[in-house]
Amino acid sequence: TLTGREWHSNETFSYTVTPTADGTIDQETAESTLPQAKRSGTFSKPKSGKTAAAVIDGFAFPKAGTYRYRVNETIPKDTKGIKYDSLPIIINITVKSNASTGALTIESITKTRPDGTAVDGFTNIYKASGAFQITTSKTLTGRTLKSDEFSFELLDSNGKVIDTKSNESNGNVTFNKISIDESHIGKTIKYTIR
Repeated sequence: TLTGREWHSNETFSYTVTPTADGTIDQETAESTLPQAKRSGTFSKPKSGKTAAAVIDGFAFPKAGTYRYRVNETIPKDTKGIKYDSLPIIINITVKSNASTGALTIESITKTRPDGTAVDGFTNIYKASGAFQITTSKTLTGRTLKSDEFSFELLDSNGKVIDTKSNESNGNVTFNKISIDESHIGKTIKYTIR
């Protein structure tokens, strides 16, 4: 699931699957149940909504028992404003054997966090943030401009004074940085200096 913004058309998120010996099955047996080619995959943009599904298949269970798999989302170096879900999902698959026929069937599948909390999948949160700074300058003719000789007010779009600064000796006026986030995307923000 991606919250905070819509999926981009070519956007994908990757994951890996690691068999573990944390269940009732030893590591060697666990490793044999899932081929390497099936141990990674991607989530692609869903046809609707914010939640994408991925199918992990290719399992081959040789005997009854509880098989455990650790699924981790791959976190890239450049997250582009997305807070990735860093906790793994533990999948427990319980396989039982029919006492009469010996046939193996899946009795249950559970998905939890490492602490046992039930979970449906990964949740990534988009939260972009940044800042910008407004500057201007003062020119005085006829004599040398002095530092802090003139004061300037910065007003927001509602006419409210949000900052006041004086000029430097070279005439530069630099207001404090203004923070922005995803709520400002696509908007034109008007400020006035007086």
